[in-house]
Amino acid sequence: MEISSSSVRNRLLLALPAADLRDILRLMEVVALRQGQLLTERDWPIQRIYFIESGSACLFFRGKGPVEIEMEGRFGMIGLPIVLGVSTAPFRSVVQLPGRALSLSASDFRLAMAKHPNLGNVLLKYVLFRLIAEAQAASCNAKHRLEQRLSKWLLKAYDHIDGDKVEASHESLSRMLGVRRAGITTQLGIMEQQKIVHTRRCSIEIIDREKLAERTCDCYRFVQAEYRRLIPIATAEHSVKGGVRTACANADYSV
Repeated sequence: MEISSSSVRNRLLLALPAADLRDILRLMEVVALRQGQLLTERDWPIQRIYFIESGSACLFFRGKGPVEIEMEGRFGMIGLPIVLGVSTAPFRSVVQLPGRALSLSASDFRLAMAKHPNLGNVLLKYVLFRLIAEAQAASCNAKHRLEQRLSKWLLKAYDHIDGDKVEASHESLSRMLGVRRAGITTQLGIMEQQKIVHTRRCSIEIIDREKLAERTCDCYRFVQAEYRRLIPIATAEHSVKGGVRTACANADYSV
């Protein structure tokens, strides 16, 4: 089934000229993303590219225990090494929040980049953005309190989903943030008392996004502003028709 450009929500694709986007969409299919689904494995060949439309995938560093490197959602993609001419994945990527993606084979993706230079240009800017974001994350992890880092993670997750409920357990959050589970439980309990979130087993409902934003550090705002600077939506037509769910309705600093 042909994918309409008016239904696209991935911000990287919306940074493309309309004609390029329509042509690239002919190579794509809509796929469901299931929680826990493995998208890439370290040192394995990348078979498919995923431009996430809703939900998110986490990239994990492989050490004594998995620690999250980055969360990829509708502002990003899975399979970025191919943009740089590398055919294998350096990290494992696993679906954390279920949703959907626009997917195409690695070979079709290479053909699309060769035919549409604008695609490669946008994705190289995204590579730069990732370098900026990961450098900022290293500083954030070293300097900022757990309450700020947890709030930032929840804000990012909220930006990637269609509703208000983030499907994540205390245990998974502790692994992704590299902290003790008890610390996550304590901080979520405080947020619940302040009516910022409502927690259930393996689910966190965001009740008050503005209060959540007040608890986070400036890293979230800085990184979002850098994304907006490097990867603007290509046309006013995309802005109107793309239907991108962002936090800009609630705050000026969001992507």
